[in-house]
Amino acid sequence: MDNRITLEFSNEHPAVCAVEIAGVEVPTIFLLGDSTVCDQSREPFCSWGQMLTRFFKPEVAIANHGESGETYRDSIGRRRLDKILSVMKPGDYLIMQFGHNDQKQVAAGTGGPFTTYKAEIRQHVDAVRRQGGIPVVVSPMERRGFDGNGRIKPSLADYAEASRQAARELQVAFIDLNAMSIPFYEALGRKSPSWPLPGRVPTRWTTPTMTITAPTNSPNASSKESRIPGWTFQSTSWTTSKLSIQLIPTRSKASMCRPVR
Repeated sequence: MDNRITLEFSNEHPAVCAVEIAGVEVPTIFLLGDSTVCDQSREPFCSWGQMLTRFFKPEVAIANHGESGETYRDSIGRRRLDKILSVMKPGDYLIMQFGHNDQKQVAAGTGGPFTTYKAEIRQHVDAVRRQGGIPVVVSPMERRGFDGNGRIKPSLADYAEASRQAARELQVAFIDLNAMSIPFYEALGRKSPSWPLPGRVPTRWTTPTMTITAPTNSPNASSKESRIPGWTFQSTSWTTSKLSIQLIPTRSKASMCRPVR
């Protein structure tokens, strides 16, 4: 742990009159992944992990441990997973998505989707379960590359399938982001001025429906289902004590976060 908190105040005229930090008991959703997940430092670049907070109220904490260029193997070797486990409480979630950089291991002869990739997913799932957490596997979102007919050319099909197999075999919740991203890109079109590259947010965008599917024999399968616009997910009882940061703007109705234009 680095014992640091970094706050960024943006928009045209950022103004904050007070920052209050208080301990509260809220659930934490931890994120692990690559550049399509991590907190990007420069606008207009960002990731789905970076934007995930806009769908949750302050009663849920989002802790993004993703890092550009990394893999499941890096998560273990660089101890990012260990860092999460050191603060994870029973009932917390870990949502993880890798694949873009794991793919490089094929050419290097150091790994593959249906061998090391699946084994490393299992390592993450087993570690989270030992801690009492709830693992969620996400298939890697597709790259935005079109063929001559305006259809997406799949570049991560094996890794998407491997993540599906791993989730099914391990009986964990699964989000098929790869399958959802393909029609999303195709609907925007190759020449659309508002399409987003992975890691880039346009002025306007559409949030696709995301479904987290809990296996029938999971302890969360009978949990009360919660809904927010464009999303469906399983909720459980939350008892984790985490840090809450409240930002108070100088104007009570000021918008502190807007899409990049």
